Amino acid sequence: MFKKKNMIIGIVILIVIAGLVFAAVQGNVADVRLEAVQKGDMQEDVELRGKVELRDKRKVYSKLAGIIDVIKGEEGHEVEAESSLLQMDIEDMDIALDRAYASYDAAQASLQELKTSIKPEQIQQAQVRLDQAKIGEEAAQKDFDYKKGQLDKNRALYENGAIPEQSLKDTERLFETAESTLQNARQTVKAAQSSLELLRKGVSESAVKAAEANVKQAGLQLEELRNNIGKANVYAGMKGTVLTKYAEEGMAVQPGTLLFEIGNYDTAYIRVDVLVDDAANIDIGQKAILSGDVIKDNRIEGEVYYIAPKAESQISSLGVEQQRIEMRIKYDNTKANLKPGYGIDVDIITKENPAALFVPDKAVFKLDGQESVFAVNDDGKLVLRAVKTGMENEDDVEILEGLTEGEQVVVDPENNLEPGMKVK
Repeated sequence: MFKKKNMIIGIVILIVIAGLVFAAVQGNVADVRLEAVQKGDMQEDVELRGKVELRDKRKVYSKLAGIIDVIKGEEGHEVEAESSLLQMDIEDMDIALDRAYASYDAAQASLQELKTSIKPEQIQQAQVRLDQAKIGEEAAQKDFDYKKGQLDKNRALYENGAIPEQSLKDTERLFETAESTLQNARQTVKAAQSSLELLRKGVSESAVKAAEANVKQAGLQLEELRNNIGKANVYAGMKGTVLTKYAEEGMAVQPGTLLFEIGNYDTAYIRVDVLVDDAANIDIGQKAILSGDVIKDNRIEGEVYYIAPKAESQISSLGVEQQRIEMRIKYDNTKANLKPGYGIDVDIITKENPAALFVPDKAVFKLDGQESVFAVNDDGKLVLRAVKTGMENEDDVEILEGLTEGEQVVVDPENNLEPGMKVK
């Protein structure tokens, strides 16, 4: 009986000891996430947000004052350099041109008369022309005074809200026509007076020169009107797409009024503003990868082709002043068809190794200033391994020394891990 009791006690002691040993062993087992050291293509990059811009673009302005008659160019239209975008109203200019032709012909006729023999009937005819010119000047002056009065009246009415803006613009056009008519009438009187005086004095060298000057003056006026009529048809001036239309039919414009903006999609590039610290690692010719929602799941390869010669101060979204350098990425836009103003993600590849050893970046930590990892040996126990690192990106770290391909390392190790622990 005594022997049996001692046997039971011994068995219990053995069970307790075994339990303690098992607990001790189990307490020294680490539950970790492991990944193998991989070998393959690895890149170090600078991640940026860029914007699509166009190298070739131009703004089209009005070259003369007038009213827009017809709009031919609309936003999105593909245009050539010679494509007409709009036509100005040239009715008044056509009338003025006819008068300028008449003045020019009259000046030439006067010059020709001086160069021929002078007869009494020529002087009489010159007097008749002068009288007729003065009658025309008086009529033009009366019309001018009347139109000016109407304009002053309508301006006051418009300011008080009594008439619409279009009525005021119509009155302004009538006044401008009357003013041009008066100027031409005065010029005709002047030419007729000069012709009559020259005929009365007889032909002289100075008289011929004066007549020639009148012809030249009339010719310049004629050429100016013809030139203005040519400016009434506004052309694109380059091949591209109408990006923005600022003009509307019936709109009154002055010289320098912005009418259209045109750009060539084939000259699209991506602009990025790079922090100076990152810019030190970027050179012209380096590869860039474009991605983002606007191109869905596609990835487009580009290349850095321009780096600005100086940095500019910019304020970040957090209100911090930063020094950034403008860089430009060229790419093939014929497939992507990215529009100006689109935002795009840009990864500029600063380093690349097609046969790099690498581990997840969360596997590497610093211990006493030394880059280290926890590796797993053949016995399934943790080994603290010092490593030398190279490139880094958002996900991985290149291992230059300290590990071999296929070894298992602990990812995101906890602080309680120690060398010699078994891993689970």
